Amino acid sequence: MAEFDRYADDYEQLLSHSLLGGSSDFFYADKGRYLTRVLGPDFAGRVLDLGCGGGRFGSELLDRFPR
Repeated sequence: MAEFDRYADDYEQLLSHSLLGGSSDFFYADKGRYLTRVLGPDFAGRVLDLGCGGGRFGSELLDRFPR
């Protein structure tokens, strides 16, 4: 079994807990704000969300960079 698979079902809860009681929604939005500053709001290239997680950050990316 892959290492992440042991945590996949509870990933969002574990993430929120590790953020000192914060919400995973804030975490994704903060990453999105950072990328908007770095790439610019009109960025139209490709972005790869690489790492562990359930892929939820993809919707944040689509909201910020619809092109």
